[in-house]
Amino acid sequence: MNARQRVTMALDHQEPDRVPMDLGGTAVSTLRIEAFEPFMTFLGLPTPEPTLVSTTFRTVEVPETARQRLGVDFLGLRPHMIDGWQNTVHSPDAFTDEWGISYSRPDGSIGAFFPVRHPLAGADLEAIRSYVLPHMGDLSRVSGLGQLAERLYNSTDYALIADGMWPLLQRAYDLRGMDTFLMDMATDETLARNLLDRITEAILLNISIFLQAVGPYCNVVTIVDDLGVQNGPVMSAGMYRRCLKPYHQALIAEIHRHTNAKIFLHCDGSIVKLLPDIIDAGFDIINPVQASARGMDTAFLKREFGAQLSFWGGVDTQHVMPYGSTADVADEVARRIDDLAPGGGFILGAVHNIQGDVPPANVLALFEAGCYCGRYHTVS
Repeated sequence: MNARQRVTMALDHQEPDRVPMDLGGTAVSTLRIEAFEPFMTFLGLPTPEPTLVSTTFRTVEVPETARQRLGVDFLGLRPHMIDGWQNTVHSPDAFTDEWGISYSRPDGSIGAFFPVRHPLAGADLEAIRSYVLPHMGDLSRVSGLGQLAERLYNSTDYALIADGMWPLLQRAYDLRGMDTFLMDMATDETLARNLLDRITEAILLNISIFLQAVGPYCNVVTIVDDLGVQNGPVMSAGMYRRCLKPYHQALIAEIHRHTNAKIFLHCDGSIVKLLPDIIDAGFDIINPVQASARGMDTAFLKREFGAQLSFWGGVDTQHVMPYGSTADVADEVARRIDDLAPGGGFILGAVHNIQGDVPPANVLALFEAGCYCGRYHTVS
């Protein structure tokens, strides 16, 4: 069974030959740049110049040599930046992006960037309505991607991911400030909806051009919106239904216009209270399944939601991956497979990106254990 067949069966809630595995298929399930060279060196593989797949996360493309070594089943495709655009770089540790959001990181750090200036922080309704957003429908953003997707589809057996990400809530946070926008949703829904209307309009243009190019060849499409923290969701289920769910449904409807791919929601933290509405909105897959967060017990999630959702990730990166032994990692992998894999509907991977403090031996142990523990049965 090849990778694409394996993934298709698993996401259709059937049992393939083994549990599919991901590292590098998305910008939120790959290696951070500081983890890249040590891991490639540990594998004994040549270390090419790293290719960033996310400037803010500082995550990198996983080379073909490493994908083959690990048994990874996915390959990601991403829209380009608009022709002629360059982030405004203020220093090695600070830049402003095309949305006007400024990011920074601690001096000398090689880690992720965080938003530090929110251009709409003090904006009133009129300023939000008149703010100039980037042209997300510019065709230079997808130049050559259709041909690349077709070539990869025909020349490899990877399951292809349309990794557009397209955050709604996160983009509103970054434009307005997280605390400010959460208060907007609680006290000024008109303002909140106007900002979400504008972000959604821009994203819909990008979805349209990107999926017209790559949609026919892809198994999965990604959306990123963090709705949870360690101990619970950032909003009530009622607020999600009123303020965000209609926008997610609009994105999902546009995705379905162009592709039959499954729709993946990357959403950290404790989101168990939101899962019924997330399912109803039309999402097929939840990532990264942060089992260390409150209420995110994987056996419970599978029992309650496994008929409607697939789960992607699950291997703890707060404690086990950085601080455990290789045997601890293998035990963690076996537990998540036992909980989430029966009947299909599970993609094995780490919870979010592999950080620089994770020993390379533990990364390899995750995938070796996945190959060993993830076998369902022999498929002829």
